[in-house]
Amino acid sequence: SPIPAMSMVSYAAGARYLSLIGGTCMSFYDWYCDLPPSSPQTWGEQTDVPESADWYNS
Repeated sequence: SPIPAMSMVSYAAGARYLSLIGGTCMSFYDWYCDLPPSSPQTWGEQTDVPESADWYNS
């Protein structure tokens, strides 16, 4: 499953499967409609999501 809070290997496997069936990967904000805990305080962002899974989309 390509849920953002999982490990990079699990995310890559889920993202690959999702792309094979025609789906798209979504961000933490898309899944949970909120930013990760303490994200705005730490990074000063309100809409962009700094998450560990973004390496895959970069």
